[in-house]
Amino acid sequence: MRITATIQDGQDLNEVAARLTSAGLRVDQKLAEIGIVTGEVAEAALEGLGKVQGVLAVEPEGAVQLPPPDSPVQ
Repeated sequence: MRITATIQDGQDLNEVAARLTSAGLRVDQKLAEIGIVTGEVAEAALEGLGKVQGVLAVEPEGAVQLPPPDSPVQ
């Protein structure tokens, strides 16, 4: 499952990303400017990510689907 983790202000993003990796996250991106780490994790390990020191929130990534270009305006 793909997730987005929000890092607490004042935390070192690389250190928190390393802790998330130890907790089971396969890190895809580290977005230091906005304090976000994205990646994939097994559902069984999801709850543990929120308990990692320096993590403010963990949320599953949502999917957005746009209608085809020739569909009527909704």
